[in-house]
Amino acid sequence: MNKMRYATRSFATILAAIVFAAHLVGAEPAERHLLYVAAPGIRNDLAVGGAGLLVFDMDHGHAFVKRIATLASTREKPENIKGVAACAATRRLYFTTLTKLYCVDLVTEQTLWEKTLPGGCDRLALTPNGQRLYVPSLEGPHWNVVDGATGELVTKIELNSGAHNTVCALDGRRVYLAGLKSPLLSVLDTQTQQVVGAVGPFSAPVRPFTINAAGTRCYVNVNELLGFEIGDLTTRKKLCRVEVEGFSKGPTKRHGCPSHGVGLTPDETEVWICDAHNRRVHDFDNREMPPRQIASVPLREEPGWVTFSLDGRFAYPFTGEVIDAKTKKIVTALRDELGREVHSEKMVEVVFRDALPIRNGDQFGVGRAGAPETPACTRTPDVVYGHKLGVALTLDVFTPTQHANGAAIVLVVSGGWISDNQIINSAIIKTFLVNRLASTAGESHRTPIACAIEPRTVRRRNPVHLSST
Repeated sequence: MNKMRYATRSFATILAAIVFAAHLVGAEPAERHLLYVAAPGIRNDLAVGGAGLLVFDMDHGHAFVKRIATLASTREKPENIKGVAACAATRRLYFTTLTKLYCVDLVTEQTLWEKTLPGGCDRLALTPNGQRLYVPSLEGPHWNVVDGATGELVTKIELNSGAHNTVCALDGRRVYLAGLKSPLLSVLDTQTQQVVGAVGPFSAPVRPFTINAAGTRCYVNVNELLGFEIGDLTTRKKLCRVEVEGFSKGPTKRHGCPSHGVGLTPDETEVWICDAHNRRVHDFDNREMPPRQIASVPLREEPGWVTFSLDGRFAYPFTGEVIDAKTKKIVTALRDELGREVHSEKMVEVVFRDALPIRNGDQFGVGRAGAPETPACTRTPDVVYGHKLGVALTLDVFTPTQHANGAAIVLVVSGGWISDNQIINSAIIKTFLVNRLASTAGESHRTPIACAIEPRTVRRRNPVHLSST
């Protein structure tokens, strides 16, 4: 009877336990903004950056910080980098070469795994939570859907369109797929992994493209056009065609189309496009319809890509110049540790605090106006961490989207004879997340507190013993 009573009370207590982490420091540490540039990012040209992940300090004149070696860069003949993506929540960076997908830990800087995917690889996209990668085969018939944690193949999406460019919406609900052979932009539902429609047709096969945060507009480059076209992601229709004025098309070194590269400033007020023949990026006011051409910036080489910093201060064409997006002036240019110019179409911003990633950008210049704020934490219910007298001991894990640091707090709520995780008051969790409540050395003061770690980390670093009280 005593054992049953003890088991019942422990079961009721532990089922309602919530594990979350507290980051107890005296002052909010400064953020550090780093630009990760994957090389060789212009075909397999090692003369413009060599091979590896080159890191630049965006807060200090884009100074070169370091070169991270990877399993891809240490090969005798490094392959072209085809795309790059990052997820601060999982602390991982991914990139593709012609044949493989690679995963790198952003904290340890070690390559976690490499995977050879069916049909090769092209420019990938990643869901915001880091759970799924959408990797086009190399201009082939399908996209590979890959598990973000393990790199294992989940399924294939067959479109027979010459798979090439891929963008995931900021809310993670849709992925947009563009093939070199199709004038349509296909729309995929990330829950069902089914194609649910297509936008267009546009006037020619879709090349680089981007989308706004609301998921209502797409901006696409197409073959033979110096300019871009706009599609409505709601009605799935083409809206208009915008041509660059004052410049003519001409021969280009790469990509075979006049404009290969289009991006929205994060506030979505401007559209920037590349002009390879004239070695420029052109800027359009997106507050008008159709967008109005307002500026052109000359570059040192033929551009084939453009993206932006998260705060919208800087534009990054693949030619390596850093452009002040407001003044349209070049403020510096990327150079490696040997002083060589760095050119790459594959770059992504990662923001760190306390040496841990907290936010990330995207290789595509996607719009971010009105984008939903990142939730303070994610909730994983009913995690089994042990057994007692044949009864599973479970807890709900609140994992931080920012500032996870390895410390833990266990909140135990006694439910008597009834245990239900629905009675957990999420407002209590929010209080710990957003308020500054702590006591150190007996002196009360206010310090930031953020959410938790995985149960396995709790057991390893912070053993927790729960008992009936």
